[in-house]
Amino acid sequence: MFIDKIVIPAMRFMFVYGLPILLFGVGIFFLVKIFFVPAFKSGREKQTQTITARVVSKREEIVSCYSTGRAYLYYVLFKFGENEQIEFCVDKNKYKKLNYNDKVEILHTGDTLDSLIVLERSGEKTEGETKLVGDTMRSSLNELAQKKREE
Repeated sequence: MFIDKIVIPAMRFMFVYGLPILLFGVGIFFLVKIFFVPAFKSGREKQTQTITARVVSKREEIVSCYSTGRAYLYYVLFKFGENEQIEFCVDKNKYKKLNYNDKVEILHTGDTLDSLIVLERSGEKTEGETKLVGDTMRSSLNELAQKKREE
């Protein structure tokens, strides 16, 4: 009686609903493990590389405008090898200290900048090479207008 009313319906429920749900879950697990995990790991497991490069250009980008102020991102484009280039987001202090054609040593992992050492200063200003994005263009135009007035 106990077997007929409780055990057999419970086993029937498990085989009818539980087994397909279990197989579906195991299948999803293996699909994720086979296809998605290697894609995410490959980006993180890139080897750390050291390259010697020259500064090609610099640019600022406004990422958000709040009522309290602006947030900026600073990018520097480096050239190394024959025609290879790589761009990194750097902090404001490094951005301001770098000039066009400076020779630098870059330690990076994939597209993440780990360290940047200036090996040789060029002395050339980057004003002509800097690309400004957003409202910072207005400030550079004001500077140019003021220089013309002084001449």
